[in-house]
Amino acid sequence: MRAIVFVAQGTEEMEFTIAYDVLVRGGIQVQSVYVPADGAPASPPEGFVRAARGVAIVPDTTLEQCAAANHAYDLLVVPGGVGGADIISHNPIVLSMLRDAYAAGTWIGMICAGSLAALEAQIGEHGGITSHPSVADKLEKAYEYREEPVVVAKNLVTSRGPGTSFAFALTLVEKLAGREVRDQDTMAFFFFFFFFFFFFFIYLLLQGNAYLSLASLAHEMSSSPTTNESCDVALCFMAE
Repeated sequence: MRAIVFVAQGTEEMEFTIAYDVLVRGGIQVQSVYVPADGAPASPPEGFVRAARGVAIVPDTTLEQCAAANHAYDLLVVPGGVGGADIISHNPIVLSMLRDAYAAGTWIGMICAGSLAALEAQIGEHGGITSHPSVADKLEKAYEYREEPVVVAKNLVTSRGPGTSFAFALTLVEKLAGREVRDQDTMAFFFFFFFFFFFFFIYLLLQGNAYLSLASLAHEMSSSPTTNESCDVALCFMAE
């Protein structure tokens, strides 16, 4: 099984990285494909992409090389990030790939502002879709918009944003590799986070600042506007 995860300058790093990582853990061969802005060189000038929060990502290949190879893929993924999603969703080669994939029944995943690529490619119209709330108004006329963590409509899988990245990626794994592989991935991540927070708490205790640190963390989470999205991950994760 082969998958593409598109990446451009300004791509949201959590949505890109989590999708890439979870798919690889599910036994899927993944390539990150650099999509240049209109008029920009085919390869990133510095050799890497600067993501939305400044993280440097080195793509596996370029869109030009990917198109020339003409491989068959089982999944195409469009991450969000306003800048990156805008570049990807207006690239004619990407749009052509998305149209062909949708018509062939190939799985397509879009998250956050990346869902705008469906609108630009004119695929899945009048079916279910979701996205980051900031771009919902652009999709509501052409689609049955839903405020759900993950929406599956035929072979198009869409999701909300960074807080639903794990649920999104695990859904893609299930569609490609089956429920059993998804469950294996879910348990692996559950144990990873359990031991991470366990040892982090022990570290805080040893530092003598556990109570203050946890109280501060709780305060930040309760006052954060993204708390609901973050909770979506935990709830979806534990519900599987």
